Amino acid sequence: MTPRRAGLPRHTCRSLTVIAAAAVLAGCARGGHGSVGGAPTTPAGTSTTPAATSSAPAATPASPPLTPRSTANRNALKACKSGRCEVKVTHGAEIPVDARRFKVGTIRVGSIEDHQVSLTIALPTAENRFDCQSDEGCDSSVVGGTGESPGTGYVTAHAGAVITVNRLVIQVVSVANGSAVLRLKQA
Repeated sequence: MTPRRAGLPRHTCRSLTVIAAAAVLAGCARGGHGSVGGAPTTPAGTSTTPAATSSAPAATPASPPLTPRSTANRNALKACKSGRCEVKVTHGAEIPVDARRFKVGTIRVGSIEDHQVSLTIALPTAENRFDCQSDEGCDSSVVGGTGESPGTGYVTAHAGAVITVNRLVIQVVSVANGSAVLRLKQA
């Protein structure tokens, strides 16, 4: 029989007792000695067959941990803001650039296929220098950029292309296997 506290109905006392017992057991299962997730541990070289398995779902992280490579690439992308970097990119990557200094905004990587990379380049000024050299197959255009309104530059280039956009040079170092290596430097 469950002891009764003054002023609480009997079913409330039982519920509190059950909750307290569950909390104690949960604490033992989480950090208990000799167990992981409620399953007993065994010395090396022996095996056991558990009588019952837990029905609780396994905890999964909200997002996968960063690998050193992806962290390095994020740092390399941030370094591009200074206008001096070499970075390996894939479809959808955004390369930040100091728009005031280089008269070039964010560079977005489009498709990477057939040994060519497509870039969309934000042009924060109306007057723009846009040139592509060292690649006979290079295709470039500027949309907008009239009067005071900014424009957008589009370029599709192969490895070896040297793209000059206002005060920034983008060299396409390589294009292969769904990625491209781009080198940025001040013009």
